[in-house]
Amino acid sequence: SRKKEAGSSLLRRHTEPLLESNVHWTTDTGPARDDNSRGGFWSGVYNFQWRDLVQVGTVAALNTLLTEMMPLLAGETQPNLMSKLFSKKLIQSDEWEVLGLGPAVTMLLMFIVKWWTTVVALSLPTPTGIVAPTMIIGALLGRCFHAMIPQVATDLLLNTRDNPVTDDVVGAFAARFAIVGAAAFCAAVARAFSMAITVFEVLALPNSVLPLSCASLTSIFVANEIAPGFFDQILLNKGLAGVPAITSQKQGMLPVSRVMRRVNLHTDCLPHKTSLQEMQRLLKHSQAENFPVVQFVRNGSEALLVGTVSRLAIQNFLLVRRSWETDLVINFLEPESLKKDLAVSRTPAHVPPKTPVKDVFLLLKVMWGEPVIYVTDKGRLLGSISREDLLGKTN
Repeated sequence: SRKKEAGSSLLRRHTEPLLESNVHWTTDTGPARDDNSRGGFWSGVYNFQWRDLVQVGTVAALNTLLTEMMPLLAGETQPNLMSKLFSKKLIQSDEWEVLGLGPAVTMLLMFIVKWWTTVVALSLPTPTGIVAPTMIIGALLGRCFHAMIPQVATDLLLNTRDNPVTDDVVGAFAARFAIVGAAAFCAAVARAFSMAITVFEVLALPNSVLPLSCASLTSIFVANEIAPGFFDQILLNKGLAGVPAITSQKQGMLPVSRVMRRVNLHTDCLPHKTSLQEMQRLLKHSQAENFPVVQFVRNGSEALLVGTVSRLAIQNFLLVRRSWETDLVINFLEPESLKKDLAVSRTPAHVPPKTPVKDVFLLLKVMWGEPVIYVTDKGRLLGSISREDLLGKTN
């Protein structure tokens, strides 16, 4: 009998992790088949979204139609276009100008077209990148900014005894506006200061660290006051507003008591002395996966957090004890109740109510075994917060 008990214990030890995971068991003894192989080619054709293809084709056609009217944008790949915008010899030639518009109006028109086509392309239901398009938009914006500077001011800034104003000097001055604009605009869209470092390392321009850094930091600060970043906006559109909230400085320092979920001590908790009937009622009326075990004090007005127990543990416990009387009282604090068939945790993760939301997020991220963190004040249970609650906050 001891060998049988040891074998049963060993079997439970290896099968319980499988039962708690997302493994689905089946009684089918035939060979496994992939659902995608049922229809083969025709299944792929049926699941293909023709609407997406039409949208991509329409945007591509409009982009081709608009850029063909502008010599600088027509047929150019993004790396080549970026190289031309960063070149000091661009303004020394008029081949890229639209006939009759002049350099300043042509640059402004290219900025508007590139802005519109990039926004529409990023809205398509297909994977797209944002680094190269936003850097081109920033370079065009920098060129437009340079075009607005009067010639007198340019001569005054560049005219020195050692370096007279020449076409190369003016071209290099305009190119620096394009380079700084590209780094700053891309950093603002992606909320990544590393764009300025990347531009400096690739181009290796002397005396460019300060303008690149200042422009990028300023653009990120201004963009944070206007709207979320591109990637944060994607999370907002999917209803995962918690990530942008906790990664921002203002929302991340909020106390966890502002975003926690209040716990009803009498309907969401298990008293440390409870009956099987109370367990059944809690499983029926609550969809939570974990329940706090509390010890009531001050005539039930407050409760001390003494442990946690999972829904699966309670279900297994009731299944094994289904022949017991439903009014039988179980004491969770007794050592007998801490056996493997009940799996009560006496050390639940908990934080004070003034803990910043950012710290709670990091705690949930590193403690994979703790799906819920409880908020307590000197041992008194106030609320709880899970990873889903934190990521799903929209306010």
